[in-house]
Amino acid sequence: ASKWAVIGIVQALAMELAPYKINVNAINPGFFATNLRDSEAIRQSREKGISVEQFREEEYKMLANMVPLKRMGRLEDIADVTYFLVSEQSQYLTGVNINVTGGTLMH
Repeated sequence: ASKWAVIGIVQALAMELAPYKINVNAINPGFFATNLRDSEAIRQSREKGISVEQFREEEYKMLANMVPLKRMGRLEDIADVTYFLVSEQSQYLTGVNINVTGGTLMH
């Protein structure tokens, strides 16, 4: 539901700000390997009696298998889309939500 709210907000703002030549777009990330889950990884690895690295590897494999492209997202994937959105190549693009999900979310 929250992704649909983002889509609606982006589209509404794009329409409202278009007369001022302001583009509004959003990036919707999927599964990404980041350190945001460090505390959870530490807790769960202790519960399972395995190292944090082993837990992360197992979690990575499990999540990657859920992605059609069979890998987790990399921060570079988001950076590349961001770079495109701030470039001249995207000047005619507004009201768009770009899914950077490896195929887990398509619309």
